[in-house]
Amino acid sequence: MYATDNLTESVIALAVLDVPLRKGAHDVVRGTDGMTVRAGAPCVAFYRTLEEKGDERSDCDVIMSQRFVDPSDMYVFDTEKNTQTLKTVKEFTVGKLYGTRVSVTNTSDSSCNVRVVTEVPQGSIPVLEHEFTKDNERRLQPLATTVEMLYFYFPREGTFTCMPASVNHDGKLACSAGDMGKLRVVRTPTTREMQTLSDILSQGDEKDVLAFIVSKNWYDRRVFAPEAVYWLLTRRSFYESLLAHLRRSSIFDRTVWSFSAYHGDYDTFGEYVRYLAANKELSAPVFCETQYLKCGMLVLDAFEYKEYSPLANARVHDVGKYAHNIRNDEFRETYETFLRYWIEKMPNDVTGKDRLFLTTYLLLQDRVEDATAQYDLIERDALVRDGGGAEMALQYDYLTAYLDIYRGGPEYRRAREACGKYLTYPVFEWRNRFVDVLNLLAECSGETVSGGAPVGEESDAARNAREMKSEPTLSCEVKAGEGKVVATAGHVKSVCVSAFEVDLELLFSEDPFLDVSKMDYSYLMPNWKTTKAVRGDVSEVVVVDLPAELKSRNLVVRVDAGPLCETMTYLPCEMKVEVRREYGVVKVTELLNAHKPLPCVYVKAYARQKDGTVKFFKDGYTDLRGCVEYTSVNHTTDFSGIASFSLLVMSDERGATVVQTGPPSGLGTLEATTRQLVSTAMQMQQAQMVSAARNQYML
Repeated sequence: MYATDNLTESVIALAVLDVPLRKGAHDVVRGTDGMTVRAGAPCVAFYRTLEEKGDERSDCDVIMSQRFVDPSDMYVFDTEKNTQTLKTVKEFTVGKLYGTRVSVTNTSDSSCNVRVVTEVPQGSIPVLEHEFTKDNERRLQPLATTVEMLYFYFPREGTFTCMPASVNHDGKLACSAGDMGKLRVVRTPTTREMQTLSDILSQGDEKDVLAFIVSKNWYDRRVFAPEAVYWLLTRRSFYESLLAHLRRSSIFDRTVWSFSAYHGDYDTFGEYVRYLAANKELSAPVFCETQYLKCGMLVLDAFEYKEYSPLANARVHDVGKYAHNIRNDEFRETYETFLRYWIEKMPNDVTGKDRLFLTTYLLLQDRVEDATAQYDLIERDALVRDGGGAEMALQYDYLTAYLDIYRGGPEYRRAREACGKYLTYPVFEWRNRFVDVLNLLAECSGETVSGGAPVGEESDAARNAREMKSEPTLSCEVKAGEGKVVATAGHVKSVCVSAFEVDLELLFSEDPFLDVSKMDYSYLMPNWKTTKAVRGDVSEVVVVDLPAELKSRNLVVRVDAGPLCETMTYLPCEMKVEVRREYGVVKVTELLNAHKPLPCVYVKAYARQKDGTVKFFKDGYTDLRGCVEYTSVNHTTDFSGIASFSLLVMSDERGATVVQTGPPSGLGTLEATTRQLVSTAMQMQQAQMVSAARNQYML
């Protein structure tokens, strides 16, 4: 093992030897056949000899090349062909780092051991290595290439030479690089090459740099590195030219924009601050939370309008503690952000565009009156003049048409005028919105729809809307308390109501959850049947009174209207049924007197498992309190597998009903406290018993 890999290893090895720190006086006598050295102090002697080799060459199949390169600018990239080539150094500069790149390739199908010998040029000093000559042994795999790099610099000007690199195999020369020629070293470059950004920065001017930037891809790191030109941004002319190019190319570079503060460019600095605020990169909390800030010439306007279409509200009335609560989480967050933005702009900076946004957000909450109040404060001409342009005019006109539907009847003049301007608008999405408004007004006023051929292919939504208008409709409701069946039918000629008397307990046992819509009663003779004619062009409500003899019976009612059919149960009941799901208890009382329990009422319970199966669970009669525990069975304590219960509550005198409920959350709880007696007499008796038990154990 030798400590010769680098200068540090060699110095450490010498430090542990008896070599003096100062050079001793040695006597050196040179003769014709040699040299004699008489050491004046402890020393280490090294010697090197040069031996002439013969012309015999090795038959090892290797090839090699040697190039001088600039480590900081090694390649020239061709973006069109997506290729890169080594950039050869043709002239050297004093004090600059260079490298000699030697590549050796084994072109045979067998591996071989070779020695690669490389030297730095004459007059140069090696870097990262302390040896002027590098001799490395390498094992080359078949068809493999190895690359050697040796770094150096020139300390002075001049013309120098370099020994070509060579490859030796088994002590014989395998191959060598070609003649490297004369190496010219200058203090200031005399040749002008404009191939790479490094060439242009070192030899060109601002115009050359800008021309290179314009011709290259800003984001292609192979040909351009933005950080390499940032130092030029301190020059006002270069800053303005580069900024203009980036704006034209729709490129944002935060470092370029940050130099707006250096040059006092308020408009660009405002954009930079807005970018930082939007990305939460400002340290001050006021900047991180604010949506609008105006300070002198600096204006921060960070709010971005978001469109929610379609946004349908699930509830028409307010729900919860607060009015106008918004169920859509994303829209609620956007609306709260907009309200903060509105407050920050009040009272002097609120624009017509802001009121347009607020009107839209209020309409999304179905707050038509509030939206109309804000809309009336918008001036169309001012909205277009203050930067909105034709885009804001279109938005305003659509709101005009939309709001006129609520307050412009029966003529709807403003809506018709606004929509008429956009019947040929080139953007189909917006044109269709105005057409939809006109179609709605036409249908509302009963105007005849044109039967001409449609322009272009009919959309799915339009086809569905057209077919929906002529599609038969049917909806039914049974009012057991009144003995009536109410049916709403449209686009049919008649409505037929049939009543079938059923044994409710048998029906319940067959289908505990009473999914009668799946039962086919068409092959049975009904106990009663009636048919009523209706208008075929509009929806009509039909009310059918059941016969007096059937009003107190349990029935299955079937309603037929054209191709449509609905089946329902009719269960007259004069009991009030209260289910206490958490305790698995059902309580039955009189219908008009909830404090009077009904005992001896039959209750049957079925359970639907989570896998869909339905099983009998329990039956029984209500006790003196009118209660029965329908979940209290010995073989079941775990209700996690039950999805729901269906309960049949039946009395011979008061009718029957079916109630569905969920499983209890938990029943087998540990009793930690005693229940209190309600009766005063029982409380006194309990106190006497406790006293007697206590006296039994007292002395």
